[in-house]
Amino acid sequence: MEANLKAALEDIPTLTELAVLTLYGQTISHPYMRHVRGPGTEELNMLNMGPLHEEVKEYMQNIIDKPGLPLSPNSSYKTGALHGEEWHHAEAVEAVMKLAPDLPYL
Repeated sequence: MEANLKAALEDIPTLTELAVLTLYGQTISHPYMRHVRGPGTEELNMLNMGPLHEEVKEYMQNIIDKPGLPLSPNSSYKTGALHGEEWHHAEAVEAVMKLAPDLPYL
């Protein structure tokens, strides 16, 4: 089992997939969940979340149009995360940034 894990952590496609999942979590999932489940959301329901979902769609389209946005050397949570909120795990984004030059399909 340990050999399989070691092999996976040296496999470029696996590392790329893990990096993408990390970036998705930091740029979209965590900021979204802060707005849905954070303080002051006790009365929030799906019926009045249309504007938030439109913002998510617009942000995702922006990433589709400019895929390098979260990975550019000048990117930060202000430009790379939904609503410009701080990374939930900044060290995870830093780790992806360090790996990015070795992941050609990221």
